[in-house]
Formats: sequence, structure tokens, C-alpha cells
Amino acid sequence: MRIIALPLPKQRVFLHCYPSELLLKKVTVHDRILNRIYNTWDAWSKSKSFIKQKTVSFGNSVLHRVPHEESFLRSVSTAKKLNDKEFYSTIVIERPDSLEPSEILQELIRLQEMKQLHRKNFIANIIGLPLTIPFILIPIIPNVPGFYLCYRAYCNFRALMGTSQITRLLQSKDLKIQSNEKLELAYRSYLNGDHHKLNEAVGHQEFSDRYERAFKQECNSSKNH
Repeated sequence: MRIIALPLPKQRVFLHCYPSELLLKKVTVHDRILNRIYNTWDAWSKSKSFIKQKTVSFGNSVLHRVPHEESFLRSVSTAKKLNDKEFYSTIVIERPDSLEPSEILQELIRLQEMKQLHRKNFIANIIGLPLTIPFILIPIIPNVPGFYLCYRAYCNFRALMGTSQITRLLQSKDLKIQSNEKLELAYRSYLNGDHHKLNEAVGHQEFSDRYERAFKQECNSSKNH
């Protein structure tokens, strides 16, 4: 597994995980179900149905508001498919030179401590599901509140699993936190308004968008406090 780390405001750290080839080969029933859901969502986004279009629009807006910490925990939760030897031999954290390893470790500890929060939110969403039953009786209109609570319960459950993988990661006696000069140069270019080089350095076209949302979330959090 490859984890990319970048600085955020308020001495926070943005983390995002990309699976290794070994992990991608371990396809589970859960993965197949997710792929079917993604295909259905993609079909809805291309549908001419007003209701489906509005549902997709609402769903995407919800996705963009998901805290970056939760997104990372969900992405790292897939590491449960690896045994200890596979896990410790393939996981690496890449950082720019300007980000100290101690800051990354502190962020990992902070994420590990979110376990109780996600457990609490998971239970709350499950309890709220029966309240959406009346929406099922309304013809044509999908039970959006029910779908939303199911989705949030799933997200909290995955994030909860992610905290377990963070605990596992912190138990490593030889955690690889590597300095990446290319990532440092791309990060500086990003600060100057060039997002393309950051995507190029990481190797994923959506990475700078994820990082930008996380940056804005931390900035907005500072304003609110």
C-alpha cells in the first residue's frame, strides 16, 4: 500500500492511500458488490430521469463534504485483506522533504483516536434507519433519507475498520516513511497554482482535487473556531 502525505493548515497532515498490486488482486465479495454499486451510480449519472439526476447531484455534494480523515480511514481499511507479512512488506508512506516524519506519526495517532467517534456515528445511523420506513410507501420517489443513512453507516463502519489498520500500522517497528523530492517539487508547484504536477507526481488525476478539498476543510474549520 502506498500512502501519500502532504501538509495541511493547523499542523495537520493530509493522507491518502492507494492499494498495491497485491491488494488489487485480492478481490472479495465486498469488492464485487461495491463495483456493482459504482456501475449503478454511473448509470444513474447518465440517466435522463430527473429524480435520478437530482439523487446523483445530492450524493456527489455529500461525498465532497466528507472529512478528509474519514476518506483516508476508509481507503486504508482494505489493508485487512493482507496478512502481516504482506502488509508490512508493501506499505510505504511518501512525504515531501518539508514534512517531518514526526508530524505524520502524530496525525496517525490522531486518526487512531477517532475510533470511538466512528463507532458512535455508526450506531446512530443504524438507529435512525427505521425512521425512514414511511418514505418507502411513497411511490416513484426513492427513499433518499434511508439510502443516506445506510451509506453513512457503511462509511462509519469502514472508517472504524480503518482505525484498526492504523493501529496495526503504528505497531510496525520498521515503518517506511520516505522522502520524495519529486513530491516536494510538485507540492511547491501546487502552492503556486499548478495542480497538474502534483497529480503527475502521485500518478492519479484526482489527487489534487482531494487535497484541495481537505485544505479547504481545514481552512473553514479554522474560521469556525
